[in-house]
Amino acid sequence: MKEVTEFKLPVPREPVEIKEEALRRCRDPSWSFLDREKVINIFTLTATYLPKYLWSSWRDELRRRGIPWQLFLRAISRCDRDVEKWVEGRITWEDLVNSITEALFRTKGGG
Repeated sequence: MKEVTEFKLPVPREPVEIKEEALRRCRDPSWSFLDREKVINIFTLTATYLPKYLWSSWRDELRRRGIPWQLFLRAISRCDRDVEKWVEGRITWEDLVNSITEALFRTKGGG
């Protein structure tokens, strides 16, 4: 995965607790009415989980670059497939962060 050097953000600690909870919910019978991918995305991309975690790490830098919360949410929601891959262990945390960084760069109008 290519790295966007024009829009580099630090890689925060991997939130394994979010990843583990998403996997637990996938196994929970009360979520069986949805596909696995939907469960992962509903849980991880809800504003109070992965977006909140990353925003708390990047908030000052993103605001400095003129990226408000709403634009950040739009960018991270475009990475739903990569979030699924990360939860399932098919890509690394660093790959996911790079994907989100690229989406932020594109959303901001940089590419």
